[in-house]
Amino acid sequence: MKQIIAVIFALSLLPIATNSFAQTIEDQNKSVYENTYKSVVAVRALTTLGERTGSGVILDKDGYILTSAAIVPPNATNIRVWLKGPKLVEAKLVGSFKELEIAIVKITAPNSYTLSPMEFGDSRGIKVGSTTYTLGNAFDSIINDDHPSFSAGVVSGVYKLTDARIDSTYIGTVIETTAAVNPGMEGSPLINAEGRMVGLITPNFSTARWLGNAIPIDTLKHDIELLKKGKHPSQKEKPQDDTEIPRAGKPYLGVTLEEKNGQLVVAGVDKDSPAEESGIAAGDVIVELSGAKIGSVKEFWEKVNALSAGAVVWIKVAGTSKEIKVTLGEKK
Repeated sequence: MKQIIAVIFALSLLPIATNSFAQTIEDQNKSVYENTYKSVVAVRALTTLGERTGSGVILDKDGYILTSAAIVPPNATNIRVWLKGPKLVEAKLVGSFKELEIAIVKITAPNSYTLSPMEFGDSRGIKVGSTTYTLGNAFDSIINDDHPSFSAGVVSGVYKLTDARIDSTYIGTVIETTAAVNPGMEGSPLINAEGRMVGLITPNFSTARWLGNAIPIDTLKHDIELLKKGKHPSQKEKPQDDTEIPRAGKPYLGVTLEEKNGQLVVAGVDKDSPAEESGIAAGDVIVELSGAKIGSVKEFWEKVNALSAGAVVWIKVAGTSKEIKVTLGEKK
């Protein structure tokens, strides 16, 4: 009888524990936002391709602001910054380094206005599953509404991008986040659970994943300081980003593939593998991986092996409009 009473009592505490946990997360979200939102600004500049709008991060009380070279390239003019207030001020370009996709602009703060610098964290401690936040000028939220867009998520991958895009020249290690990344957030910070910046949002992404990416802040710190001093970084000085963030284990899907009559066919599925648990079966014909059409076994594995254990992929099988969600395991 005592055991029954003890079990009933323990179960009665579950809602309290659940509510307490949810409250802790909510309090953390509020704390991170309150401590960082004044450090993020909107940035707009005129370039040879027209006007571009993005975000920026206040580096210090001297008025230096970090933003994206995709927003403020070397030829940018008429640079403007929107501070919390809203306060619109003019800015001058201090330096831009397209290889790492960073630019530094400088403003003079309005009278009696106190700038709130963003603190840097250590991106080397970031792992898949770490809590992350995005904060920026999504859809001109700072310009139009005087507050940045804020979103919470987790690190969903740490891997290398190997291809540049039209708006992004950065190639190297990125931190992928499930927190929302929308137009206007280029140059905004990726923030950790302690409220410190661990990455700079980049327009570049992986077509196999279609999630927001950030360049690790430890990859950028050295060159940020050089640009602030008026020096131009060289490619030779660029840090080796592959040693900066510990990568998660090699990905494991658990399928054997073969090409038959121009199709990518699942020849076998390992028992208790991520593929089997997700419902993939022998005989399935794979046509897409995370929205990208796949034409060969080689192409399929190149995309999968570029990811990390714990990453999520979506596999589309012929004969159905549904995509199968698979969380990659770790190869032993």
